[in-house]
Amino acid sequence: MARAKSAKRKQRKNQPHVHGGWYVAMGLLFGAIGFSGLTAVENANQMRGLYETSGTVQLENDGQLAEFSRLRLEVGALTSLPKIERIARDELDMEFPETIEQVLD
Repeated sequence: MARAKSAKRKQRKNQPHVHGGWYVAMGLLFGAIGFSGLTAVENANQMRGLYETSGTVQLENDGQLAEFSRLRLEVGALTSLPKIERIARDELDMEFPETIEQVLD
């Protein structure tokens, strides 16, 4: 039995070592894991920046919608019939005709 163990040890010593390939494979694996981790962190940071920009744009949009509503009210007030009649009378010296006649060709 001692001879069998001794023979196995000699066979192991004579075999080439494959450990170098494993170190390279593990190094590449850890490098890929580290790279993917850094990429995930950068993507998360970019997402936070985009979310902040989205909030700013949303506030600007709300302000513009409020201004648009005010302008629509102002246009509505300016285009009301009594307002148009007053401007026509006071600024353009126009008068409403006494009788309305239909003209035929």
